[in-house]
Formats: sequence, C-alpha cells, structure tokens
Amino acid sequence: MNSIMGGIALVLPELIYYIILLLVARNEILPVSILRSRGAPDGLYSSIFFKDPNKYIFIVFIMHFILGFSFAGFSAGITSFFNKKYIIYTLPYIFFIIYEIAIFNINQNYSMTNAYNFFYNESYDILHFIILNLGLLAIGIITYYINYKVVLKNG
Repeated sequence: MNSIMGGIALVLPELIYYIILLLVARNEILPVSILRSRGAPDGLYSSIFFKDPNKYIFIVFIMHFILGFSFAGFSAGITSFFNKKYIIYTLPYIFFIIYEIAIFNINQNYSMTNAYNFFYNESYDILHFIILNLGLLAIGIITYYINYKVVLKNG
C-alpha cells in the first residue's frame, strides 16, 4: 500500500495540472518545428509526443507512477529498522541525495532525477529505467525482510 501511495503522490499533481490544461488551453497540435523551438521532449519516446501528445503524457504518468512506487518501496524497507519519525521521514531523502551525487560521477543514466526527466535525455533508454526501479524495489524488499527476520528473532 505504501508503494501505491508513493506512485499516486508523484502522479496526482501532474494529473491535476493536465486536467486543468485540458479545460482551459486550446486543443491544438502545433507543428514540430514550433514544438522543438519551445523545448519539446527529445529523449525517450519523444517520437510519440509529436504524433500523439496525449498518449505521450500518459506514458509519462505511468513512468512517474512506477518511479514513485519504487522509491516508496525502497523507503519503506530502509526505514523499517527505525521508530523515530524524523529518521523515517528524512532517511530516504538523505539516501536519495547521496545516491544522486555518487551516481552522477559513475553513470548519470541510473540517476533518479534522469528517470524523472527522461523526456529530455537523449541517451536515456527503458533499460536504465527498469534497472533503477528494480534495484530500488529489491533494496526495499531485502531490507524489509531483514528487519522482519530480526524482529522475529529478537522479539
């Protein structure tokens, strides 16, 4: 349930913004040259954007939901060892900052920031996204399981 809420928390503001734009903005697809001059996506799945922007936006929603789901699962696992609320609330973000700084020097394609902004990174592909999210979920599940075994053993 925690992971589902993490996905919803990441997508809900975007969805509300999208609905508001649908209600107040013109429903007109601009020529590709104008879109490119205004900062249209040029990364993963950008070709879909130019053919069907709504389909592309829903792909963005799905990928952001998966990223939020994975990060919430990771957070639940690493914080399962602690009872203090301030640790539970801050530890995932401390790990996030340390990870982003470290991965920036190793391979930026596995950065969570790049996963969130995949639409502007030409070198980003779906394999990077899958590996990142499976890694987050695996760490979360493993640490949660370790904590579960420790609690069973020690009471």
